[in-house]
Amino acid sequence: MEIELPSAFTAADDQSSWGQRVHLRLTKIELALVVLGACAGLLEHVGKSDINMPQLFGGVLFVGALLLRAHRSSEQYERQWFEGRAAAESIKSLAWRYAVGGKPTGLELQSAEADGVLVGLLREIVTGRPRAIVRHRELPAAQITAWMRRTRELPLDERAHIYRTSRIEDQRAWYAARAFSNAQQHRRWNFVVLALEFLGFVVGLSQAVGLFGSFRVGALGVAGAVVAAVISWSHAKQFGTLASAYAQAELELSSLLDLFFTGSNENEWASFVESAETAISREHRMWQSARSLA
Repeated sequence: MEIELPSAFTAADDQSSWGQRVHLRLTKIELALVVLGACAGLLEHVGKSDINMPQLFGGVLFVGALLLRAHRSSEQYERQWFEGRAAAESIKSLAWRYAVGGKPTGLELQSAEADGVLVGLLREIVTGRPRAIVRHRELPAAQITAWMRRTRELPLDERAHIYRTSRIEDQRAWYAARAFSNAQQHRRWNFVVLALEFLGFVVGLSQAVGLFGSFRVGALGVAGAVVAAVISWSHAKQFGTLASAYAQAELELSSLLDLFFTGSNENEWASFVESAETAISREHRMWQSARSLA
């Protein structure tokens, strides 16, 4: 059975992906301009003009980097990224709660009442995050999908099986893969920073003995700019923070699988789903808090 989530999820997910792409792309360009601006200082002035063109070119590159940062700050692409992601994850959680009969839309509610609760909570999520769906003029239709309704009508054991395999196990596998990937990236970028810092030491030592001649001052400045750019990029991606958060989430979901619900009481099942969704959303709240402080 193909999982169909509310169209508001698709809108928020698209908004988040778009904001992430633009934010990281502009960050790359900004850091590249800074490094190129530092490299321009290595070029010698030629000709009889009073204007040192290489230095002027370097200054223009730094101005370009400054304008890019100002543009990123004014458009708040990063905020669109993490507000869209927060909204998408919250909407996905509500959809699963509704589909399998978890709180606050348990099966003790009549169909129309549960629909009203779900739509009201979806509206709160979207209006509470003004940049989560900025590219849509209004909340899209079809928030309660056919899959959600069909799943909700299934017996408890079938709903539990779907929830275990398609929600918890799938999410646990995703967290495990992301934790491993981010840990690898964290180690790689740390190695790059260490290598560049050692290169800076070599450059500084070479300058001390006059190996670079007239390029002595500029070469060390370029080395420093490259190190700073790499550190800034690693900080923007937050590989170490994400690796730790994903690993904790994977461990928590593994524990949920070990203690998965085996009863037949709908109220107890609704409470179990609520605790499981709280565990799933905890990692993202940590991530969003980290992004807000970055």
